[in-house]
Amino acid sequence: MTQPTETVDEVMGLVSVHMGPALVALIEDDELVFLHISETCDSLRIVDIVPDGLCVSQFLTMVRDEGHQTFRVKYWKYSAVAHVLPPVPSLEAEYSAGYRHVGSGV
Repeated sequence: MTQPTETVDEVMGLVSVHMGPALVALIEDDELVFLHISETCDSLRIVDIVPDGLCVSQFLTMVRDEGHQTFRVKYWKYSAVAHVLPPVPSLEAEYSAGYRHVGSGV
């Protein structure tokens, strides 16, 4: 889970610890967003390092605009690919009709 203002370098530094693909979650405009990050791969074209200080919200916009983004951070020798997972419809409305509050009657 990250904040939209955290830098891509900071977030991907934590992703690197997992040594595999990862989901990065963040709240944007009151919506839960999942950003899928692939493993770095020597088969991908090695791209330039993302600009220093690029925040996650800016990166998310780039990924959405392109549909996916091949990128690399300063910690990585090879590139990775990021894409946004489609939103999951809210189940709140579906389940809220089945629940009722039982008060103490006081």
